[in-house]
Amino acid sequence: MFEEKNQTGSRGEPPDETVGSGHPTPRIIPAPPRPGRSHTEDLAYLETIRNGLAQLFPGGTAAEQYEIMERIERIKGTACGAQVVAASMMEKGLVEIRVESGTHENNPAYGIGVQAGQARRESSAKGRAFMAYCARMIADLPLTFAALLAGDINETQAMIIDKESAHLLAADRQQLDADLLRSPGALEGMGERMLTDQVRRLAYTYD
Repeated sequence: MFEEKNQTGSRGEPPDETVGSGHPTPRIIPAPPRPGRSHTEDLAYLETIRNGLAQLFPGGTAAEQYEIMERIERIKGTACGAQVVAASMMEKGLVEIRVESGTHENNPAYGIGVQAGQARRESSAKGRAFMAYCARMIADLPLTFAALLAGDINETQAMIIDKESAHLLAADRQQLDADLLRSPGALEGMGERMLTDQVRRLAYTYD
């Protein structure tokens, strides 16, 4: 009987939540995950994006679906740029630990390409090639890397630029990068074959 009286008001209505405090009990809404604050929140943020992409509205007009495809392509480019950063930081962290502990003294980067391949669901050989690509992107192709991270180009385009300039000296590769991407939209509408020819022509002038 005591519990029943506490559960209802004088007229059988639910008790007023404002009684005693004068204010309604606030609802606690969890803050959405934000990137850049912790590893746990980064993973939660990425999972939120992944789940959101899988639940996009399937209706709409053809023009609207085209816009979605275009926006997703930019997201893919940015994701590939972020993966370059993650791979480089993974290598940096492991090398620092190994140098400090004296592990793999002759090659502190040993096996990192294998791990990169596993993360990208590729072979060990492709993982090692990807790590070399990441190093060149950050060191010698800063404008290409910036365009990828901004979603202005995709990973295929970035890898074409890297592949066709990999034989050049670092300084020449940097100059090619500046010549090729002197403006943000320099590669707009350029297909793979056209881009390959363009990079080869520039590389020939420095080779």
